[in-house]
Amino acid sequence: MKLVVAHYGRQVPENPIAALTEWSDWVAEHIGAETHLTANFLVSADGHKDGEAYRSDIHKATLCAELERGNVAQLTLTSMASKPSGYMAFEYDWTALLDVTTGRFGPACVLVLDADEQQSTSDLSALCDAYGVLARRLINTGYAFIAAMPQDFMPIGYSIGLACGGAPEEFVYDANAWRRYARKECDRSLRNVFGYNILNDAHLNLDVGGEPLEAWVSSGSGRGQITPLSGDLHVWTFQKADPSGFLLWDCAAVVAVREQLKQHRFFPWQRLPGVE
Repeated sequence: MKLVVAHYGRQVPENPIAALTEWSDWVAEHIGAETHLTANFLVSADGHKDGEAYRSDIHKATLCAELERGNVAQLTLTSMASKPSGYMAFEYDWTALLDVTTGRFGPACVLVLDADEQQSTSDLSALCDAYGVLARRLINTGYAFIAAMPQDFMPIGYSIGLACGGAPEEFVYDANAWRRYARKECDRSLRNVFGYNILNDAHLNLDVGGEPLEAWVSSGSGRGQITPLSGDLHVWTFQKADPSGFLLWDCAAVVAVREQLKQHRFFPWQRLPGVE
């Protein structure tokens, strides 16, 4: 099971190079020294393909030079599993991504790591909180979620809308819509509902059957709790309903609320052609 910590920003860093450097240093210190780097370049880089993973012990200096040139729009650090047939891109121990461009979507700061029973819940919680503080400072978070899902959902792909592997159909729709249009409006529409969601004031005022989301949550049993976080940000969580399993993508309390919101055609992916 993988834990996805995904933040989506409202502004790019004033100094993207400094932001990418600070972020990669944080990941190396708190998660582990990266073994592979993937960069998306603004212009072509000699000797390196856009979006291809390279072993950091061999290619880090060259890719850092591209970073110093300001030629890196998105950087991904990954520890990938090795097999006799080679490295498997989606069989990773952890992966972290920072997109510092406005591009089509706006900046993103994502971390995916193991969430198995061997890891301390308090340690994971502290790590997620620290990553959230970093993300809010670097990209001015406007929306975020934390959720645990199987690795075959391809969580990093799901987080940026590129792929979602063996996920249920509605998550495939979700990722498709996220890539096509939903991510650029994520600070004012709700992608989905998970066990831990960071929302802004605009989210709290979204209409659910004639009343604002915040009022809708507080007016029904089993709909979680919304509490202030910082600035105009709030946390919507289901931790009280299921302290041990609230982060699971299919937590019963979360699924129940997700189904209720679907009845109101609440999610952006429900606007896709052919979605019932």
